[in-house]
Amino acid sequence: MEKKDWLLVYIYLPLPPKNLIDPIRIMKGLFLISKKLEGKLEKFYEFKPYLYGPCSFEVYRDLLSLNMSGLIDEYTPLNSSWSYYRITKEGKKQAEKLVSEIPKDIVEVIKKIKQEVVNLSFLDLLRKVYKEYPDYAKNSIVSFGEKNDSHSCVGM
Repeated sequence: MEKKDWLLVYIYLPLPPKNLIDPIRIMKGLFLISKKLEGKLEKFYEFKPYLYGPCSFEVYRDLLSLNMSGLIDEYTPLNSSWSYYRITKEGKKQAEKLVSEIPKDIVEVIKKIKQEVVNLSFLDLLRKVYKEYPDYAKNSIVSFGEKNDSHSCVGM
């Protein structure tokens, strides 16, 4: 599987309410998957400390690619600075095919992580990731009582 296949599967499994997921939950979910399944996934995203913790700019590229391929839609609500993503009918077909090729234990890990990620508030999600992986919080603009003295750039 290619990296963007994992992204498509993540967006697909399981579908959150209204079938929408924001970039922070995509990025942090994929990061947690990379850590939980380290060594079990080939061709997965690599993350670096960034503005809101772990980030892989390849995810943005692949979101654009999946959107242009008609496998996901990008949706920006009025008065929102965030875009959200949802799987399309064609994307669902492709994701179901991919899921059938992934070992069930890996699918269950992805489901569990996504359910946790979509059920946490933005700050609680960052707090969890920063606590479990403090090295990825060193460039963050969000601090939970610890000093962040590194520079950060625009990201998610």
